[in-house]
Amino acid sequence: MRWATFMLLAIPLAGAAQPRTNLQDLVRERSSRPLLEKSTAAGQAESRAGNTTPSSTELRPKLTDKTAGLALRFYFPQVGNKKDLAAQLALVAESRRLQVSQEEWGALMHAYRLFASYRMYRQEGILLEKELETLRNALRQADRGVEQNHYPRLERARLSGLYLDLLGQAEKNRRDRNAVQCELRLLLGEQADLDALADKTIPPEGQLDSTAERLLQKALRNRADYRRLQVQSQSLDTAEALARKREGFRLKYIQPEYNVEYSGDHRDLWGLSAAFVLPWGHGNPDIEAYQRQRDLLESETALRQMRIAERIRVLRENAQALADQVGIQTSETAPVLRQLEQDIDAMDSGHLEQIRDIALLRKRILDTRIQQLRAVREKELGLIALAEETGEL
Repeated sequence: MRWATFMLLAIPLAGAAQPRTNLQDLVRERSSRPLLEKSTAAGQAESRAGNTTPSSTELRPKLTDKTAGLALRFYFPQVGNKKDLAAQLALVAESRRLQVSQEEWGALMHAYRLFASYRMYRQEGILLEKELETLRNALRQADRGVEQNHYPRLERARLSGLYLDLLGQAEKNRRDRNAVQCELRLLLGEQADLDALADKTIPPEGQLDSTAERLLQKALRNRADYRRLQVQSQSLDTAEALARKREGFRLKYIQPEYNVEYSGDHRDLWGLSAAFVLPWGHGNPDIEAYQRQRDLLESETALRQMRIAERIRVLRENAQALADQVGIQTSETAPVLRQLEQDIDAMDSGHLEQIRDIALLRKRILDTRIQQLRAVREKELGLIALAEETGEL
């Protein structure tokens, strides 16, 4: 019986999902990539429908004062060149793929930004909990001193006030961290190992070594939204080529017919007629529409490139300034914090007044370290913004 119970308990454990640590796979699975094949097929069907006139058949009875007849009219579809149509369908598939890639890149960058905050709140929570534990020990020592009439109650009250302030700060940290954690779960799923992923998503600083011009060229190669504009331009060229071929000489329909005279000689009459479209008149209006759309798209592409170049220059300067600021802050505060910690270790903590002074000094150290964590997060957000603009981490 015990063995059966153990086996029943072990079954769900064996089938439990393992934590996952591949961020790109998690993002892809929760994007529209699983629907890419169907959405591409839908887009290609729409493109085929736009480049083909459905064939049809008409039954055309006829009755005059001498004859009765019946005709069948067969309309021929307007089909473009198969090679051009295949090229257009391939461009539709590429545009859909780039659209999904753009969506995934945006989700990936959003995850990187959230993990920057997650790391900060996690480390901040560790510092706060460590300081709270130190204050708890100090309060226990103060309680014993007050009970033995060694310490005044006012000093213990001041120490308790410090503890309550720090407790409120820790509670706010937990709320903020839980909010970020919830957003990450919604973005990546419940199986994501957030702590492992947080350690893997620290943005590199290598892009700061490149010039703005090199970063611009990298962005034009990598960014799915910019490449999609180029694909759309090629698609308009192909659509215009198909429209020009439809404008030429073509067979519109053929019509076999049969007539019977019911007066006179009662002869059977057979006939065959056809209609051809001649390349005369005003031409295909779609051609001008495609040309106007391509001109607009070229202007939009040039404007997009100009804005990308401007944003890269600004974001690179901002990321560099934030990185320099972190370096300066660390170099200036590190020796002071080291000396302050040594002085605190050497101080006598036997008197309650001195315990409170030490607690105030430790709180100052804590605030400085938290400010450093926030500065590191701002630096990481600057690097992520630059990476998002260049399309590469």
